[in-house]
This record gives sequence, C-alpha cells and structure tokens, in this order.
Amino acid sequence: MNSAQPCWHVERSGNFDDADTPQNMPTIPALSGEAERRYYYWLARRFSGKGAIVEIGPWLGASTAYIAAGIRDSGLPAKVDVFDRFLWRVGAGWESKEVGTRISGESFLDEFKANLGALMDFVDVHQGGINKILWERGPVELLFLDAPKRTPEISRVLTTFGSSMIPGQSVMVWQDFVHFPSYAIPASLSRLWDVIEPVHVVVPGSTVGLKVKQQWSNTQVSEEALDLHQWTPDEIDSVWEQWMSILPEKYRPLFRCGSVMFLHDIGKTQLARERLQGLFDLDDRIVNKKWEHLAKSSLLTRYPILFQEFYRRQGRLEEFYRRYNVENSLTKRIKRGIRHRIGQLSQALKGRT
Repeated sequence: MNSAQPCWHVERSGNFDDADTPQNMPTIPALSGEAERRYYYWLARRFSGKGAIVEIGPWLGASTAYIAAGIRDSGLPAKVDVFDRFLWRVGAGWESKEVGTRISGESFLDEFKANLGALMDFVDVHQGGINKILWERGPVELLFLDAPKRTPEISRVLTTFGSSMIPGQSVMVWQDFVHFPSYAIPASLSRLWDVIEPVHVVVPGSTVGLKVKQQWSNTQVSEEALDLHQWTPDEIDSVWEQWMSILPEKYRPLFRCGSVMFLHDIGKTQLARERLQGLFDLDDRIVNKKWEHLAKSSLLTRYPILFQEFYRRQGRLEEFYRRYNVENSLTKRIKRGIRHRIGQLSQALKGRT
C-alpha cells in the first residue's frame, strides 16, 4: 500500500457530448457505451504522434472504429495497433448483444475486419492472447485497455508497456475501471498512485483515463506485487474511498460493490454480505439494475451468497435457486466442452509430430 493518499485533479468528467462526433460510422455490436466511444474518438483525434496508439481487447470493433476515425481525422500518418485472440467465448456475456449463435473458439477476425470497412486503413491487427503480446515499436502515447480484467493479465500488460510510456504524455484508458466485477483493475492500479493520475472519467460508462507521470518498474507491477490475496478489509476500504473521490456521487454506490466482491474473494464472505446489505438499503436504482443484469451471467455461481442476498431483498428467492441450478449446469457443460476441445487440439498436435 502507498502510505500517502494522492491529491488528484480530474480534467474532464462527463459524457463528452460536446466533443466532435465522426459522421457515417458503421453500426457494430458494442460492449462500450456511446459516451465512451465519443471519448475514444476525442482522445485519438487529439493524438500528437509522439508515440503509438494501442488497443487491447477490441471485440467486434466498435471501439476500434472510433479510435481509427480519430486517427483519420487527426491528419497524422498513424494506425492503431490492435491485439486480441479474436476467438468467441461462450459465457462471456457477449450473447446479450444480439450477435447470433456462436461456437466457443470460433474466430471472428474476418467479421472484425468487415465491420471496420475502410477504417481498416488505420488499423494493424495482431492476433493472440495477452500472454503473447510483444511490443518493440517504441513509445506509446495512447493505450486503450478492455481485455485485462484479472491480476495476471493486468500485470502482463503493465509489464509489457511500462517502459514505453511517455512521462507527462501517455494516457492509459481502462474501459472496465468502474465495472465492479473487474475490481482487480482499480485495486492493481492503486499500486501506481505515485506515477499515474486520473484525468478523464466517462459517465455514463465504466471508463477512466489515467495520465502517466513517470514510468513504473516491472517490480512494481509483478504478479507478486499485485497479489490481491494479501489485502486486508481496511486496505480495501481506504483504496475504494480514494478512487470514489473522482466519481460523480450517483455512481459511487455502484463502484463500491467492487469492494464487496473483493472482500468475498479474500474469504471475508460474511463481511461482504453485510456490506452488500448496506448498499441494498440505499435502494439505489443503478445498483439494483446492475445486479439484476449480472444475475443472468456466470457470476451468479461465482458469488451465490451475494446474489442470494439480492434476490432475498427482491422477495424472489425461488427464482434465485432456479437460476442458480440452471447457470451451474450451464457452467459445467461449458467447462466440459472446453476440456473436450483442448483434448481434440492436443490429439491434433500429436498427430502432426
């Protein structure tokens, strides 16, 4: 933990509706919101060219399209380097975006390129997982991040790009910073409070932009340094209070739910439940709506105690038990399917040798 709490000045907070918007943009299924995509365009159009632009986790290309349009309209000869596996994952929540029936492991790279159309002129694609990313193209001015949500991946990205950050110039854009199941993002980034500063907060949305004041060392962002299992409840409370200071007050209860999941995952399940009860006592519409949405995902089986409390408050415990049994059965089928697919690939590799 950092001994001193930082004093921050957020330059812009809002929906960026006063920013210029590119015309005739393609319609692409998106996990980002309109305000977030306006922000991506605004930031890419202000790009100075002192370093590269990198995006990790573009999915079907909605965010990439706005970044590419920003580069195009900046007039600078540049491209966004995009990294992704471009393989479909059943159970990732993508099915809610009306993208049709897909098979886990199915490539959507061709669809990504087709979605971008002429904007592909401003995109360089790199296919592979986060653990395969190598960066040898010099300084990075803008780093857009959606894919890393857990500590190992966050550590890998920060290690890979740390020495490429431009002090006082580079901005890291973390799309799921406020998305509370991704609590590992704000927790991990608190370890860099001495070298980063939040400058942009996009609401509605879950994106925060952080300016890099100094480069960090690989030691600062190693998996050991970012290990979440060593945290205490008091440390979690302190960090969450500090991060909440940059958010509009109406979004703070939602963000605090991340500390509840964090407590659950370090074994403080009873304390997590008590904290969640306090949040539900607020009867906050935004909080209730988000938990209702997440109840349709695999998180239901990961945090059954917390979702049971949500359904109990709603007087819908029978629905909870029904959903839990269905989701638990689906999760097991997905895992069996993944194991079967891995077995097939292993046999295929043996056949080649």
